[in-house]
Amino acid sequence: MKGQVSFEYVIILTIMFLLLSAVSLDLLSSSVADTIVYQDDGILRSATTNIAQQVTRLKMEGPGAARSVLTRAPYDCDLIVLPTMITADCAAGTPGYILDGRILANEPGVRFNTTDGTGLIKKRNVGQIVIRKV
Repeated sequence: MKGQVSFEYVIILTIMFLLLSAVSLDLLSSSVADTIVYQDDGILRSATTNIAQQVTRLKMEGPGAARSVLTRAPYDCDLIVLPTMITADCAAGTPGYILDGRILANEPGVRFNTTDGTGLIKKRNVGQIVIRKV
């Protein structure tokens, strides 16, 4: 009798553990995706703020003045640096895809480029953006 009761408790506890782990794993996967999105969003906001500060300072200087900004691309996104704007290009199927196409900078009278001239800062890399007043 004692053995049967212990066996029943083991079965009940095993079933409860399996149910709890199924729910926990589902919540864990969604929270990891949310964390990546929040991290990417924070990195993009920081880059936007840094670029905007340098553009504001640059507008006070004369024509031909240049400033440089060191920035990091997010976990899921590349930064595309075009002459007139900077945008985020996030990979499809990743948590950060919700941020795809976000414009970090778009200022008239200012030109953007990377120091290496490629116009691209790849995922998780640090790159330097040169801002010139025209």
